[in-house]
Amino acid sequence: MLTLLFSLLMTQAHASTEVIYFGGFEATNAEMQCWQAGAEAQPAYAHVAFETHAYPAGASSSAASAQSHGAATINAVVAEIEAHPEIHFVVVGHSSGAALSDKVAQLVKNPSNMELVNLDGFAPSAAVQKRMKSTCVYAVSSKINGLTSLNAASMKGNCLNSEAYTDAHCTTPWCMHFSLVNEKAPSALSSSTFAAHGYDGCSTNLSWLAP
Repeated sequence: MLTLLFSLLMTQAHASTEVIYFGGFEATNAEMQCWQAGAEAQPAYAHVAFETHAYPAGASSSAASAQSHGAATINAVVAEIEAHPEIHFVVVGHSSGAALSDKVAQLVKNPSNMELVNLDGFAPSAAVQKRMKSTCVYAVSSKINGLTSLNAASMKGNCLNSEAYTDAHCTTPWCMHFSLVNEKAPSALSSSTFAAHGYDGCSTNLSWLAP
């Protein structure tokens, strides 16, 4: 057991790729642990290190509030990226958490070792999209014609590089929104249930991350 633990720690310490994930509005530490556990359980990504951040306490769903309340976390992530040019960082924001990932992308002095992934959140600024690889992902249904994730229109209209994830189980836009981070999000997820159940099952969706 100790040998396995040591091996896992060494793999993470020397990972050439690190994903830093910002959860969306009201995402808790427990939910971020759930998301990270789901990511780390996938053999195809055993070489990747994962770091997660809950949504800032006290912040509303607005971009300005998220960035203001999350300033300390944003600065810490920027410092981490700048201190490790040998690591390729994939900075990911879901929903309102995209305001945090976008701010990180704005502040990093040399973005040559990072890329940005936006999962159905606030579209990255034009300046950020020009200075680094940036991908916006939204969800479309193969089950219900016209059903998409909450911010699909923004992802398609405001991003230079957007990609569609196809879901086959959701029946609501909220489920589609969360299917991008959790493949087992309840099919009838709604505005009143997403905070408590968006991460149910911990089936982390990494379809946007190359193995």
